[in-house]
Amino acid sequence: RLHNVEEALHAIGLARDIFPRLSFDLIYARPGQTPEAWGAELEQAIGYAVDHLSLYQLTIEEGTPFHALYAAKKFTLPDNDHAADLYALTQEVTAGHGLPAYEISNHARPGAESRHNLT
Repeated sequence: RLHNVEEALHAIGLARDIFPRLSFDLIYARPGQTPEAWGAELEQAIGYAVDHLSLYQLTIEEGTPFHALYAAKKFTLPDNDHAADLYALTQEVTAGHGLPAYEISNHARPGAESRHNLT
């Protein structure tokens, strides 16, 4: 990405001030990510989200520079059990804040589901 966390949060803050609805995406099960770090990131995201979040588990697509780094063993991904724990934490935290999952990766307050995800 061509932005850092501070720039992304600034853009989200601007969007929240301008638009009546706001959603953004996050990726979890990143290299080295702990449940504690992901939980803190989720809490921060929920503080910015008005009513919708899309939360995706990291996947690596063949033919991408990221895949080349992975194939060269420049980093490792969390194993399946760790990724499942992060998924479970995602469901627990979002539901606890009134943003239950309505699809595998999408979480919204009731009535704020993305229309294109419902068709």
